Amino acid sequence: MTDSYSTAIGEHETHELNDGSIITLNTNSSVRVDFTASNRLLVLERGELHVKVSHDPDRRLSVIVGNKVVQAVGTEFNVEITQDHNIELVVTDGVVMVGVVDASNEEATPNTPLLLTQSSTIIGAGEGALIAANDETAESVDAERIESDEIAVKLSWREGNLIFRGESLEEAVTEVGRYTAVDFVFLDEDAKAVRVAGLFKAGDVEGLLAALRIHFNVTYEWRDDNTILLSSNN
Repeated sequence: MTDSYSTAIGEHETHELNDGSIITLNTNSSVRVDFTASNRLLVLERGELHVKVSHDPDRRLSVIVGNKVVQAVGTEFNVEITQDHNIELVVTDGVVMVGVVDASNEEATPNTPLLLTQSSTIIGAGEGALIAANDETAESVDAERIESDEIAVKLSWREGNLIFRGESLEEAVTEVGRYTAVDFVFLDEDAKAVRVAGLFKAGDVEGLLAALRIHFNVTYEWRDDNTILLSSNN
């Protein structure tokens, strides 16, 4: 079985696969699904994907990004291709292995289970990892503990929300920009450095601008070319 799913900017969608696994795609994301008798393969081509894996010990589910593989039996995790093409992984339940495809797979048949190299890293629930795009072997992957409230922030997009907890406005609008075609332009350095906290609806640019004006002393001008100019009143 082969299927493809994708979302446009500002969309997120949830799909149940034929094995019972649940996938949720974030904004501007694309994944190709390829299930055989021995493998469950999800090829993430762009964006961000959350997976709730249906347990099947005879067919591990693998998310493939380039030459990197995140592999699980029955677990729940999130994979994002960042703007600089690194891979950000968060595991919320169970255990996954992170590695690259073993060379022996080149001679495998479609019904041969996908094997990873022996240098694969195990990452468990409540842990995450940043996998560098230029790490061809994935041997330098280190698991880091993530507090439950931070996981909730990272995965708030599944409910259509964005949560900021003191990030700079420059960082915040970079994240907001993933969900809208609007371009933000800063007119001064003070506006970039404004610290933003709160819950916002993903893609709700008007709500964000109102909050910036009322609570963060930032003014804006919306231009005809879908550009928003931001400046600080301080």
